[in-house]
Amino acid sequence: MVVILSVGVGGAAGAILRWLISQAISGLSAPAFWATLFVNVVGCILMGFLVVYLDARWPSETIVRPGILVGLLGGFTTYSAFSMEAVGMLAAGLYSRAAVYILSTLILCILATWAGLILGRSA
Repeated sequence: MVVILSVGVGGAAGAILRWLISQAISGLSAPAFWATLFVNVVGCILMGFLVVYLDARWPSETIVRPGILVGLLGGFTTYSAFSMEAVGMLAAGLYSRAAVYILSTLILCILATWAGLILGRSA
């Protein structure tokens, strides 16, 4: 139960942080996609760094790793989790699997968003 609470609190903090960054960037009169790109890149850098950093300091069964990696970064951007999984496949030499995963994620998620827009407009 404590781990669930850790993930939930981290997720809320990540979502709030993402919103604050998007507000700051939109205050610069920049298009919204710049905020999304910024958050995704920062989240991916943090995911890569923190996986190694936390692994050396706290075992995976503590509340720290899930609270930060799944909660905070998951609330901040789920793109970081996708990127970590893809990099893990590439590092393991699973190039075909990584390619299929990367391409299918990009294509299917864009198509799913498009389908959701169509469904939403028809409702």
